[in-house]
Amino acid sequence: MRYFKITKPESLAAWEQSRRDAEAMTKAGREFAERIAAGRAKAWYTTGPTRRVAGFSFSPPMTGPEWTKPERQHGIQRPRTKVPTDAKQALADLQAIWNDYPKQSVDMDQVLKTCGFSWGFIYGYSMFAHCGALYFSTSDPHQQIEGTEILGSEFSSAEAEHSASANANPTHQPSK
Repeated sequence: MRYFKITKPESLAAWEQSRRDAEAMTKAGREFAERIAAGRAKAWYTTGPTRRVAGFSFSPPMTGPEWTKPERQHGIQRPRTKVPTDAKQALADLQAIWNDYPKQSVDMDQVLKTCGFSWGFIYGYSMFAHCGALYFSTSDPHQQIEGTEILGSEFSSAEAEHSASANANPTHQPSK
């Protein structure tokens, strides 16, 4: 593993914007989940350069003919595209609600660009902000990053402090 500490103001600003966007996306996902299945739905989010709401799982799963069967990995369900004639009104009602599906997203590409790297070469990475710096670890031995390469012990120490502060402050959202 390689470890980096990045203190560029534009990187920190891009990170803070991504955190605000993530909070807005998460809030929209929770509110939509509550609207469609009061307390029975969980929002799932994509990972990658642009994060967005991936879908919703339900406990127990939705069973009407207007719903798809739960996907295997996370149990995500969506409205069907076609239903029997007697279920067309139920599908139309569901689609009217589904049109308000959360469209917020988080663009991590801007954060990565300000740090001097791209998604095309990143694999096995972790990133968080702590005490005025971004900490980044990667298993990619060839990645060029505009920051200071640090020892794993410094990264681990910052990570432990970051986790402790996240646990002490419940409004703080972990940023890995």
